[in-house]
Amino acid sequence: MTVNHPWSGAPCKISPRGASMIMRKSHCQVQRSSLLLNSLRSLTPADHLTLGTDQSGSHVLQLLVTSSSDKGRGKILRRLEGQYVQMACSRYGIRVLEAVWNSATVPQRQSIAKELVTCETQLRSGQFARHVWAKFALTHFVKRRAQWQEVQTGESKKRKLFSDILE
Repeated sequence: MTVNHPWSGAPCKISPRGASMIMRKSHCQVQRSSLLLNSLRSLTPADHLTLGTDQSGSHVLQLLVTSSSDKGRGKILRRLEGQYVQMACSRYGIRVLEAVWNSATVPQRQSIAKELVTCETQLRSGQFARHVWAKFALTHFVKRRAQWQEVQTGESKKRKLFSDILE
């Protein structure tokens, strides 16, 4: 997976066909998924943001987040740190952010929430970010952290239980 930089400083463009091809290939073999994760690690934080907020790239990043092992997902989440607010404000970044949130552990969710609440005003006023603020219950995170953590722990247990049943 590469993000094309035609000229230094030029905006990046993610090819819809390339993104579609990557998604089809990653469904086929687990080995290719690890190849994609290795490629993802070589990208800069700016490239991660470009990929996550692009119409086609967001689908690829969402697929990688949801289909990776816990260890691989943790690596992806560490690479995305510092980008969550900008992703929350993006129409396509929300897709990735929700995939990250739904597959994250409680400590990872806490870390994401801490990053997001630092920009409360921006998130509450943004067209797309308002949805993130409400869906992630960030008001409860700020005002009633113990209750928020109990709810998150309960959701995590339910998700794990259902994933065990479905497998």
